[in-house]
This record gives sequence, C-alpha cells and structure tokens, in this order.
Amino acid sequence: MSYYIIGIGGTGAKCVEALVHLTAAVALDQPIHVLLVDPDKANGSVGQTQQTIGKYVEASRLLRGSDAGSPFLQTQWVPAEPLVWSPFANTQQPVLRDLFQYEFLSQQHPVAAGLMEVLYSEQEMNASLDKGFLGRPSIGAAVFADSVDLLGSSPWQRFFGEQIRNDNDARIFLVGSVFGGTGAAGLPTLARLLADALQDRRQQFRLGGALLLPYFSFPPGKDPAQLQAKAGEFLLRSQAALGYYQDRLKEADRSIFDSVYLLGNDSQPSVGFHSLGSTEQRNPPHFLEIYAAAAALHFFKDAAQRQTRTYMTARLNTKVIGWDSLPEGAALREPLANLLRFALAYSSKFFYGQLQNQFLNERGGPLKWTKWYKAFFPKGQSQQSEEDSQCIFSYRERLMNWLQTIQQPQEGIKVHLLSTDHFKVLDTDGPNRTPDDVSKVLDRYKPQSGSTESGLRQFVHALYNECRQRP
Repeated sequence: MSYYIIGIGGTGAKCVEALVHLTAAVALDQPIHVLLVDPDKANGSVGQTQQTIGKYVEASRLLRGSDAGSPFLQTQWVPAEPLVWSPFANTQQPVLRDLFQYEFLSQQHPVAAGLMEVLYSEQEMNASLDKGFLGRPSIGAAVFADSVDLLGSSPWQRFFGEQIRNDNDARIFLVGSVFGGTGAAGLPTLARLLADALQDRRQQFRLGGALLLPYFSFPPGKDPAQLQAKAGEFLLRSQAALGYYQDRLKEADRSIFDSVYLLGNDSQPSVGFHSLGSTEQRNPPHFLEIYAAAAALHFFKDAAQRQTRTYMTARLNTKVIGWDSLPEGAALREPLANLLRFALAYSSKFFYGQLQNQFLNERGGPLKWTKWYKAFFPKGQSQQSEEDSQCIFSYRERLMNWLQTIQQPQEGIKVHLLSTDHFKVLDTDGPNRTPDDVSKVLDRYKPQSGSTESGLRQFVHALYNECRQRP
C-alpha cells in the first residue's frame, strides 16, 4: 500500500506544500508518491513547492528510520521523475489551433474544424498557452485529455503504470481549484482518466479529491482585451464546475470519487497583483491550504471506508482560525507545536550557530568542552556533520517562512495557531525553556552503544524529543 497525491495547478501545488510541512510533524506509515501538474513550466507557486519537496527529501534522508521514536521528518516522500509534468514539455509555443491541427482539419475534416469553431473563439484558438490556460477550463480539458498517456510517456508510465497500477491498495488524492484554468480542467479530467484506466481493479484503489472554491482574488490586468484569467468570473465558473461534480457523484455505476472535500472561504482577499503566469505567479500561503492538507491526511487514513461521501466542516468564529477551527485540530496541534519548538531551538545561535562554528573549528570551537557535543560528535565527523546540519537547516528555513506567512491576518481573519516569535506555541502546555535549559538536559544523554546512526541524527532526534510537549 502507498499514498499518491497529484497537485494540479498553482493552488494544487501550494496545498501539496502544506501537506509536506504537516507530515514533517505527523509521521505516516506509508510513503507518499507526489506529482505536480501544470502547463506553465515556470509557475512560481509550483517552483516553490518543488523546492520545498527537494529540501524535505534531503533532510528526511538524513533522519528517517531513526531508532529514537520521534516522528520528525519520518514520512517518506517519493517525487515523480520528473516531479513537474506539463502537457507542453516538448512544445515551444503551444497554441490550441496548432495542437489540434486546425488547418489540416479545415481541409480534410471540415466538420471537426467546424466543431472547434463552435467550441472556441478565434482568440482562444490563437492564444499562447505557455503560461497556462488563461482561466479557460474548456481549453485545458481538451489539452489534458489529448496529452496524458498513463502507460506511455514520462512521468506517467512509472507513476501510474509501475506504481499505482501494481499497488493492491492504492490511495490516490487529487487537489486543485475549481475556479481557475489548470485545476478546474485538470482535476476532473485526470480523475476520469485514472478511474477508467483502473476500472478492472476497482476494489484495489481509492480515489479522493480536494476541490478549492475561490479563496483569493487579484486586480484586472493592464489590457482588459487580452485573454486572461479574471477574478470576477471565479464564482460563475465554480458554480458550473460544482454542477459537473454533483452529476458525476450521482452516477453510482460509474462513480469516480470515493471521497470529496470541498473547501472555500466567505471572502476572497486580493493578492495585490495580477500575473499572467511564470515565476511571478507565486501567491502567499493561505490558511485554506492547511485544510486541504488536513483533508489529504484524513483521506489517507480513512480511505479504507468504501462509502462515497462528501465531507463538510465550518468554523464557529468567522474572524479567527484556531485549533478548534480545523478538522481534527486537536490531533494536529501537539505535533505542530513540537515541530515549531524544535525549529526555533535548532535555528538558535546556541545550537545550529555554535554547531557550525564548532564543525569549522573542531579544536577550539565554542562547544569543545560541552558534554553533549563530545558525546554525539566524535572526532572525524565534522565535515559531513556540517553539510548535513546545513541540509536540515535549509528545510527548517522553508518551514518557518511558510509558518510565519500563514500566520499573517488575511482579510480581517486572524490566524491564531502558532507564535513564531517565542519558544512556545499557542494553546499548549509545552516546555517554556531556553536553549540553555535544553542544553543542560542534553548533557545527560548518552548515544546508543553500537548504533550505526550518525551523531547528527541522534543529536537532532534528542533535541526534538526535549522540545516535545510533556504529559
């Protein structure tokens, strides 16, 4: 059994990033295979998530499988190769009329050409699609249906043909928006393609989806005549999309999804800028993406239930996002609190800073006579320990940046989950200790005799355990 997640479009990628951070604190018992899908190969949000996954995998490789019993970075993430798939990977300037050979159809199959003219305007057929589907799901659905080859091209051949297809208990989760172009087009199309390709193995897989309704907006572009996504059309597009999903869920004999999670917010705060795509399209994290990540965790754990169902939740206080606002928030609070305490302690000058100093100055560094340093780091490990500690710190930086951004008030809504300023977490009874206090406790630690684990691995898990909430 394995878990599989496909993040579709920029929103889908950001939800995957949120899940990466949650699984840094909550260890899953099976690996998560991940694939990101976006026609815009330079999408900033996709690139951000790609980097986060890379940093997580590097740090997890150093710490996973420890005997210490801590959940920190123990979930295994397995990126597809390549991690990001675009239907235009081999096309320099994708244009709809060229992709479907409109000129050839006009000469040889005029009826088919006429159908294209009915379905798409001249502007839509001639628009460049290198930065996405321009808020037009009808374009994206046609492109995805034509270009996804589950058994032929990379990464689908391995991700689907070798992994999902041969998994006797595959749990597949798709996440994306229903209001833009890529997610609205890709999520239902990919779900149908996967379900059809696995119809002979219907008892061996579960398919779930998180559908995000409009939760942000942006100002109009400089040229209103240019074909582009428009925030003012989000609600209308969402209404049409939900009608499609409602119809599909009623098809008992051909039901696609086993579980559906529909997520939205009353307000759609503006991100403050308009981008047609590429690296500029990097929206800040939003609390709704935590809900999507929590939905994925719920699906992976609950997918054994065969019933087709639509999950619904709401928060009582519309102005505050607290732990009681999240589904199973009480179960997430303590692991995330432990993770934050460790991240703050590890990044302090006392630990990471002095460790790096000591690794570079082994004979005369600041920790030369410190008991825990001498116990965990015997001579000869300095160079490798320095590189590995930097690797863990790099993931920690992405984690903290994500937490700090997501804590910012959003359209009058206060996110009241974590305090990233102090060595404490909101609404918990965890340790209120300084790094110096933790260091004195670590002096009493003794590395496991005969253990093959590196000194850094044992030290990191010891530090994490000392930052955990105590009964």
